[in-house]
Amino acid sequence: MLVPNKSIAVITAISLTSIIVAATAMELVHLRLVAAAEQCIYNLRRIDGAKVAWALQNHMGTNAMPTPEDIRPYLNGDAKMPRCPAGGTYVIGRVADYPTCSVPDHALKGPISVKVLAMLSASYEQGRSNGGSNNISNPGEAHNVARLRPRLIPTPAYRNKILQIMIDEANRIARDLNLPEQLPITRSNIIHIFIGPPGLFIHDSILGYVETTNYSYCCYVGWTLSEIDQMNEVKEFYESKARFTWPISRLDTNAAFGVATRIMESAGMDVASMNRDCKVSIIASMTEGPHGKHFVPDYEIDWQKPGTNVARLDFLQPTRSIRSLAVYDAKYILRKPVEAPDLIDLLGPENSREAVLKEWAITTNAAARRAFLIENHAPEFVFKKLGLTQTNAISPNELEK
Repeated sequence: MLVPNKSIAVITAISLTSIIVAATAMELVHLRLVAAAEQCIYNLRRIDGAKVAWALQNHMGTNAMPTPEDIRPYLNGDAKMPRCPAGGTYVIGRVADYPTCSVPDHALKGPISVKVLAMLSASYEQGRSNGGSNNISNPGEAHNVARLRPRLIPTPAYRNKILQIMIDEANRIARDLNLPEQLPITRSNIIHIFIGPPGLFIHDSILGYVETTNYSYCCYVGWTLSEIDQMNEVKEFYESKARFTWPISRLDTNAAFGVATRIMESAGMDVASMNRDCKVSIIASMTEGPHGKHFVPDYEIDWQKPGTNVARLDFLQPTRSIRSLAVYDAKYILRKPVEAPDLIDLLGPENSREAVLKEWAITTNAAARRAFLIENHAPEFVFKKLGLTQTNAISPNELEK
């Protein structure tokens, strides 16, 4: 009669137990990494908001660099600066830049145009504390001089209309791209809102942005939706890394570019012209370094012209899940601009009809724009930058049509 080798059975049982314990420990480490990254990004958002609030309160420009002591009063009552739970070091940086963490993957993302909406709002709607005169000594802030406009007060009717327009745009892009949203998106689904002031709408075609628990939807180029960003990007990436870590032999940038082209077309972007006019770069997520043996098919594709970014797309190829999609040049957006609201009606009676027409004239009429800049003592290079030697045949009376 054969007797089972009990020592082998015990060793096997111990080995299996060890494997289970090790796997559980790895999962716990993974969860801790995700939790730490999400907490850190939340901290960076708080620091960023405090930095902008400090700049607005103290009439600072976008190149100002506050200290921790400067922004501490704006951290929602907290006495201490937040710390990275993974031990990273925070750099506050300029007002125009996102604060950073030294830990990889702990980062805020998005173009500066979204980041500085509040700064532009201050320039449009509040002016400087000295009654609107602008003594800008730093050439890097020329855009602030150029964008200071007569004050228009955003009314409740204006805010309500712009919010509804942005929600409608979010629904359209969510359907076009089959985003994981509960449709239709309604006001009850919105967790955060930024509505730009009338000056941004008139002069820079910026409406603002809305956020759900899944995506943020930004309308700041060409009076239409121009960017979407996944809200839980770090958590989603770690989950993708666990599911889709592939051998480097499967890396196929041509296939990734084909998927990217179809996504951009579905989003209503002129990807054919972008490919023709721009340099295209395709980067996969090399989690083991540039010479690693594995990668995650999480691709970032950038369309660039010399000195400027035209568009960006981040997505997970196997599921076509979109991390971020943005087009920064209205020339390449085929989506129709939103139907222009009746600004005279929406902004009254707090703003006179004449004030609205004057605001519009500064954008559409070169002579009015020149007169305004002269009145505000703008430096000569601002005039050259805006090309004020060129004439514009559009009349402010066009607003009434």
